[in-house]
Amino acid sequence: MAVFQVKGEFPGNGPLTVAVSGDDGRHWQSGISPVAGDRLDNQSYPDIEMDGRGKLHLVWLDDREENGSTQGLRAAVSEDGGHHWTAEATIDDAVCTCCSTRLTSLPDQSLALLYRDHAPQDMRLALKRPASRDDWAVTDHVGRFGWQFEGCPHTGGGLTSVKAGDSFVLHAAIWTGEDRHTGLHYLRSGMNGTDWTHDQIIDENGGDPDIASLSPTQLAITYRCGQGKDARVAFVASQDGGQSWSAPRYLSSAEGRSDRPRVVATAGGYRVFWTERLPQGEKRLASSSLLEAGSSL
Repeated sequence: MAVFQVKGEFPGNGPLTVAVSGDDGRHWQSGISPVAGDRLDNQSYPDIEMDGRGKLHLVWLDDREENGSTQGLRAAVSEDGGHHWTAEATIDDAVCTCCSTRLTSLPDQSLALLYRDHAPQDMRLALKRPASRDDWAVTDHVGRFGWQFEGCPHTGGGLTSVKAGDSFVLHAAIWTGEDRHTGLHYLRSGMNGTDWTHDQIIDENGGDPDIASLSPTQLAITYRCGQGKDARVAFVASQDGGQSWSAPRYLSSAEGRSDRPRVVATAGGYRVFWTERLPQGEKRLASSSLLEAGSSL
């Protein structure tokens, strides 16, 4: 299933569209959007995830309450591959208007959702337990920076998990603009997301991060380094569960602007995707495969 925002009446404005494929992506057909209660018909920043029981979970932002300075964080579930949906639910009715969400399944078949809160605009975690059909529990902030900001940072975060005995460990990569802590941070929770420790700054000039795990000890973070036309995609790796990190490696060229990096774990290492805007105006999707030790394929 693919979910994306289509062009609306104004730039950056429009409804979500769902597409489904039953043959590994060779052919696609229109699915049914779960959004029913947003009369403004403007939804953004979606993410989808499949849980251990084969159910698809979709989250997105919309401003059906017409708050203006905030949006609501919504969710819906499909048990048939995106053809039909449960009634939409509101996880948090006042979140940042312009930062991406990140949804991931956990080893115990729970779901974890990372998003940017409003007042303060720190990242926050919501959890959905396997036995819960619709209820999400909003937990503490991931990094208690107390960042008060009137504006649009346009930077979300990354989240991954690894099994640890009968429990699991959550690893997060987030950015904050709070004056005393500005930059890209790595945090870890050994309490199933209820307490975050080991706050380590990765790059004071980094933003828009993502994180993935190959094993309990092997982690990777990709992020945008710099701003505007000087922005490049960087990659760092850890071999000791986040205790230490490699020096940044730059994956994109110095020409043009590179941003929105994402990293996934594969059988052979990591694969990083990002978007590029070249000096002549061309836009393209780029990617790079990296072995476990960080060398390129």
